[in-house]
Amino acid sequence: MNIKSVQQGIVPVWKRRRLKYRSLCPALFFICVLTPLLSCTSRVAPLEPVARLEKIETILVLPFKDMTDIYGDDVTIRCPVCGKIFFSGRVEEGAENILTEHLVSFLNKHTSFQVIPPEQAQGSISIRLQKNEKILQRKMLAEIGRTLDADAVMAGSIYRYRERVGKKYSVITPASAAFDIHLIDASSGGILWSGDLDETQVSLSENFLEINRFIQRKGRWITAEELASTGLKEMLQILVKLPEASPEGAGHKTMEVIESE
Repeated sequence: MNIKSVQQGIVPVWKRRRLKYRSLCPALFFICVLTPLLSCTSRVAPLEPVARLEKIETILVLPFKDMTDIYGDDVTIRCPVCGKIFFSGRVEEGAENILTEHLVSFLNKHTSFQVIPPEQAQGSISIRLQKNEKILQRKMLAEIGRTLDADAVMAGSIYRYRERVGKKYSVITPASAAFDIHLIDASSGGILWSGDLDETQVSLSENFLEINRFIQRKGRWITAEELASTGLKEMLQILVKLPEASPEGAGHKTMEVIESE
C-alpha cells in the first residue's frame, strides 16, 4: 500500500478496521484505568508522621456533637475543626450516644490507646460552653485534653443521621448519615488525623460502582446505625496499633493499616 492510496482513501477494508481498532485501544485503556480511580473517594485523611503518633498513649474521647441543634436541617454546615462542608439533614434522637459508644468500644477493643471516657470531660465542657460558646473550637478541645492529662483528643460532629423508612428489601426512604471525626494533638492543637462519612444508601441500579458494598450488605437496605457504625469502623482501622514482638521493642507501638471487611 503506497502513500498515494492512503491519501486518496483507497485503503482495503481489513486495514481500515485494523487502524480503527488501534486508534480505539488507547481510549479504552484510559477508560478502564481511570474510571475506577475517578469514582473512588477517600474517607480518611493521611496520618501524621508515625513519630508523632507514637507519642500518643492517652486519648480523651468527647461525645459527638449534633450540629443541627445549632444550624438546623437542610443547610450547608462548615466543620468547626477542619472547615469541610456538609449538607445537614434529620438527626435521629440518640444518634450522638450511639456513635460515641461505637467509637469508645472500638478504641478499647482494637487499639492500645488508654481511653479516657467522655463522662470525665463533662465538667470541662460545661464550663467552656457557658462562655457563650455554641461549639468547642479546636483550641478549646486541646485545652480540655491537657486538663485531663490526655495526649490527644478525639472529637466528632454529626450533620445527618436519618433512619431507613421501610424494610430490609423494600424501602420508601433509605438510611443516610454524615459525620466527621478528628484526632487532635492536646499539646499543639494540630490535627493528627481526620475521617468522615457522607453517604445515603442507593440501589445497585443507581450506582453500579458500589457493587462491592452491595455484596457486603447482602443486598439489604441497612439501618442508619449499620451505615454509620460500618463507616466509623472502616475509617478507624488505620488507627489500630499492635505491639512490637521483639523484647527490645517492649512498649514501642507501630502503626498497621488493616483492610476493612
